[in-house]
Amino acid sequence: IERSPLFDEEYYSTQIAKEGYNMSPAMHYYYIGWKKGLNPSRQFSTNGYLLSYPDIQQVSMCPLLHYEVAGRAEGREILSVEDVQRLAITEQDIEDVEELHRHNKLVLLVSHELSLTGAPFALMNMAEAIYRQGVTPVILAHRSGPLKQRLEEKGFLCKIVLLNSMIGMYNDEVQKGLITKYISNFDAVLFNTLETVPLVNCLS
Repeated sequence: IERSPLFDEEYYSTQIAKEGYNMSPAMHYYYIGWKKGLNPSRQFSTNGYLLSYPDIQQVSMCPLLHYEVAGRAEGREILSVEDVQRLAITEQDIEDVEELHRHNKLVLLVSHELSLTGAPFALMNMAEAIYRQGVTPVILAHRSGPLKQRLEEKGFLCKIVLLNSMIGMYNDEVQKGLITKYISNFDAVLFNTLETVPLVNCLS
């Protein structure tokens, strides 16, 4: 962890300055910090990595350690602190869907990603079919991809959000309120991949 370019000792130390500890900042992150959701640097979000990869969360392994030992070689993506903030449901997102809902029925289409593969293409076809029926589709996906541009070129609103973070945020009353307000604007919510099943259970 100390040797990782994603560990910023000065940045991390400011997060624990008031605690008073008798170990190095790297040791603190390894034993304590990541479990509290502290970030080793602005470039690496602890919760972003755990929420993106539930398998790491399940084995309760320090996320930065996993990334440096295995995740980097496996091609796993990381999120910065700013990325995670951007990938949450915001008041602006709510305003956007409220405006759409004033004019039409609204359907939310949820997918695991927006790559150029089978399930995302099926989602785009579904969006086009719904639109032809006079209903406005909005696309919510866990990961972005080249299909996002195609959907937006067709005039569809796309939101990339960590789906697992939506589940986790139900423990936070403020975030729960934002998510509930966002979802309540839709006349129907459709899911097209099994990876989104935990979110189905959460929202239902």
